[in-house]
Amino acid sequence: MLWAVHNLDKKWLLLQKRKNSLQLYYKKRASEEANIDVSKKKLLESLVDMLKNADSERVVDDIDLKFNLHFPPDEVDAEEGQFKRPKRKSLYSICRKAGLGDAAGMFGLSPEKFGKLLGLEEM
Repeated sequence: MLWAVHNLDKKWLLLQKRKNSLQLYYKKRASEEANIDVSKKKLLESLVDMLKNADSERVVDDIDLKFNLHFPPDEVDAEEGQFKRPKRKSLYSICRKAGLGDAAGMFGLSPEKFGKLLGLEEM
């Protein structure tokens, strides 16, 4: 019984450490992108709030995936003295650079509305 508590404590501490590091990273990206539009600022604030209230690894993973969807890591430039990693040319990145992300957002439901509809169907 004591080992189970010990293992759960380890998992909880790792979750808290990951949440803290992600919060610092999100705030750093927000300060770097000070000139972003209002909708992205609101999105970033809501992601930070959701991250503070997250209580499982799955929720933290979902928040991180949503952040990476709206703020892709390949948009970050390397600082002075650092090496740049080679960029991959995926179909997704080509479409995103062409500006199709904004057009795709006009079709269908937002992920939040879709999730709520799925939640209502289960009840």
